[in-house]
Amino acid sequence: MRKDTVQFYKKVLKLSIPVMLQQLLNNVVNMTDTLMIGKVGELCISGVAVANKVFFIYQLILFGYSNGVGIFLSQYNGANRKDVLADIFNEGIRKCILIALLAIVICIFLQSPILSLYLADQTTLGYASTYLSILVISFIPFSLTQMYSVAFRVLGVPKMPMIAGFCSFITNVILNAILIFGLFGFPRLEVAGAAIATVIARFVEVAILMITCHKYLDGIYLKMKVDLSAKMKMTIFSKAIPLMCNELIWSIGLNIIFINYSYIDELYIPAITIVDTISNLVYVMFSGVSVAVSFIVGNGLGKGEIEKVKYDVKRLLILALVIYFIGGVILVATSGFTPFLFSLTDTNALMATVLLIIKALTAWTQGYSNTVYYVLRAGGDTKSVLLIDGVFTWAGPVLLSVIASRVLSLDLVFTYLLVEGVGIIKVLVATYFLKKGKWIRNLTNTVEV
Repeated sequence: MRKDTVQFYKKVLKLSIPVMLQQLLNNVVNMTDTLMIGKVGELCISGVAVANKVFFIYQLILFGYSNGVGIFLSQYNGANRKDVLADIFNEGIRKCILIALLAIVICIFLQSPILSLYLADQTTLGYASTYLSILVISFIPFSLTQMYSVAFRVLGVPKMPMIAGFCSFITNVILNAILIFGLFGFPRLEVAGAAIATVIARFVEVAILMITCHKYLDGIYLKMKVDLSAKMKMTIFSKAIPLMCNELIWSIGLNIIFINYSYIDELYIPAITIVDTISNLVYVMFSGVSVAVSFIVGNGLGKGEIEKVKYDVKRLLILALVIYFIGGVILVATSGFTPFLFSLTDTNALMATVLLIIKALTAWTQGYSNTVYYVLRAGGDTKSVLLIDGVFTWAGPVLLSVIASRVLSLDLVFTYLLVEGVGIIKVLVATYFLKKGKWIRNLTNTVEV
C-alpha cells in the first residue's frame, strides 16, 4: 500500500474513531433501554419504539438543517475564513431552536392522531403517549446538541461530542436502572422512568458541549446579532432546505414502511425494533467515516484542491464498502443468539434472526449509497442528495412496502427482503449523480458574507 494512502487512512481513522465511539455509546444506550424496558413487557418495547419513531422524524429534520449549515462551516474553515464562522454557527442555532419549538407544538397537540397511525392496541398506545409526552422536554437541548456536534465534527474536533456522549450514556444507564425499576427508594416508573432518564441525559450532553466549545473551537461562540448579509443567509437556507426536505421525506418514508410492517402483524413490532437496534450497533463504524467524508471533502473543496478530493472520494468509497462488508459478516455470525437476549418470545426472536440475515446481505448497498450521500452534501449538491435519498425512498422502499403488504398481502419476511433489496438500484442512481460532478464546487467563492 502506498505511503500516502496509509497516511490518508490514518487521518480518516483519527477523525472517525471518536465519532464511532460516540455512536456506539448512543446505540448501547438504545440497546440498554430496550433490554430494561423488555423486562417490563413486550408491549412496552412496542410503545417506546413507536414514540421514538416520531422523535426520529424530528431528529432527522434537525440533522438535515444543521448539516446544511455544517457545509458552510467546513468550507469556510478550509478557506481559513474564521471571521465568519461564529455568524454561520449562530444562524444555525437560531433555526434549530425554531425547529424544536415547532416539533414540541406538534407532538403536544397532535400526539394522539400521530401515534394512532402506528398502533391500534390501546395499552401500547398508552405506553407510547407516556414516553413521548415526557420526551418533548428534551427537544430544545437536543437541537442545541445537534448544532454544536456538527460544528465540532466539521471543524475537526470530533472528540468532544464523543466525551459528551459518554457522559450522557453513563447518566442515562444509571437513571434508567433507578427510575424504570424503582431502585434505592425511588418509585418504579417503568416507561415514564426511561423517558425521564433520557431527558436528563440530554441536558447533561448539551451542557458539556456548550462549556467546552470556547476552549476547542476557534471562532465559534454564541452572540446576540448575526452579522451575515441577507443573501448569505438565503444561500445557507437554500442549501439546508433540500437536506431538511430530504430528511423529512426519508424519515416519513421509513415510518410508513414501519407502519406497513405493523399492518402485516403488530406481533412483530418488537422483532423489527430489535433488528434496528442490533444492526445500528454494528454499523456505528460508518458513522465515523461519514464525518471524515464531510471534513475531507468540505475542507478540500474550500481549499480548491479539486483533483485531490476526487481521488480521496474513491478511497473513501472503498473504505465504506469494506466496513459494511465486515458489519454484514458480524450480523450473520451473531444473528443466531443476539435476538434472544432481549426477553422476546421465541416467535419474535426467530423472526428477528431471519430479518438480521437479510439486513446483513444488503448492507454493502447502504454503505456505498451513504458515502455518496455525504460526498454530494459536502460539495453543496443538496438537490441531488434529495433525489437519491428522499425521493428514491418513496419511489423504491415505500412503494414496495405498500404493494407487498396491502396489495399482495405478502408476509413480513418477503416484504422486508423487497424493501432492503431495492438498495441495489439506489447504488446505480447514486453512482450516476457522483459521476455527474455537480458536487465539485467551492462555495466560499459564490457569495459575499
